[in-house]
Amino acid sequence: MAKKLKLTFALADEGTMSMTLSAPKDGLDAGAVQTAAASIVPVLEGASGAAAESLTGAVYITTTEDVIL
Repeated sequence: MAKKLKLTFALADEGTMSMTLSAPKDGLDAGAVQTAAASIVPVLEGASGAAAESLTGAVYITTTEDVIL
């Protein structure tokens, strides 16, 4: 099973951007994610060049593979 962490940020131009981390720590809580995200928000910008303003969401994405052959 593979696990990723998807972070979504609000942009200054009212858009959003997402970032997916391939090897996140297990068991992160909202406080830990918000604290870590706050340190990277100042250096993020979307494709339009708009600056990131805040973290708006974080989800773990898990996938499983069932080998057939």
